[in-house]
Amino acid sequence: MLEELGDHASVAKSLHQLGTLHHTRGEHDEALQRYEQSLRIKEGVSDRAGIASTLGQLGILHADRGEYGEALSKYEEALLIFEEFADRTGIAGTLHQLGMLHLSLGKYSEALYRNEQSLRMFEELGNRVGIAKSLHQLGTLYLLREEYSEALQRYVQSLQIGEEIGDREQVALSLHQLGRVHQARSEYGEALQRYEQSLRIDEELGNLERVANSLGQIGKLFTETGRYQEAFTPLLNALATFRQRKIPDAEIVAETLRTLRARWGEQAFDAAWRDATGEDLPEWMKDEENERNL
Repeated sequence: MLEELGDHASVAKSLHQLGTLHHTRGEHDEALQRYEQSLRIKEGVSDRAGIASTLGQLGILHADRGEYGEALSKYEEALLIFEEFADRTGIAGTLHQLGMLHLSLGKYSEALYRNEQSLRMFEELGNRVGIAKSLHQLGTLYLLREEYSEALQRYVQSLQIGEEIGDREQVALSLHQLGRVHQARSEYGEALQRYEQSLRIDEELGNLERVANSLGQIGKLFTETGRYQEAFTPLLNALATFRQRKIPDAEIVAETLRTLRARWGEQAFDAAWRDATGEDLPEWMKDEENERNL
């Protein structure tokens, strides 16, 4: 109907929203199609602000698909347009996405530069949600660089803001990452406490993927500390969620399960597997070459 009326702006907006819906559902091909349709209409009517918005979403989509070159191109195009209009919110958000992308590529210096730019701009705008996300991202950067004190500081700051503004998802994310920092520093009691706090919030929010992430880390922590029997169930539950949702983290959990079997002992592990699943141990658990077929 909108197309018949010639309401191009509304058609483009609807297509963009459909793209976002498909993206949220993990339907990436459908999302890409809708975003590109929206972009073409916006280009046809010279809607520069709308073009920048859709380019930004395309960048996020390509990054999620591991298409980092395409993502970088879209972000840079969006950034130029936002700068033309002095849209500081758009600029800050795009800088944040560029920081995340460079972090994924292992380009830590560029990631640090972009994230610090976005943080300063969010602070100038008084955008506390953006500040928390930028601090969280900086924490992840420092964690990957094994600069644990710096990582801890950023995550604590992000956590505090999340609590102040009532952003429970941000709180859960920061708690989980604080757990990772403490685990990396062999502070296992503190790490477990943070994982369990994060787990409870994500269970209340119904975020099954995040629940699986926490269960996987708890299982890994128990494996590292010799609490083998306690490690088994969290890891098995994490694996089931990741496999059901076709999330690549299933391979990470599978590797931890294999480590657990080697440390706990094949007999004890295999018996626990049969008790929990009613099945014999699958071949991918026995043969490292078959792990990718899980």
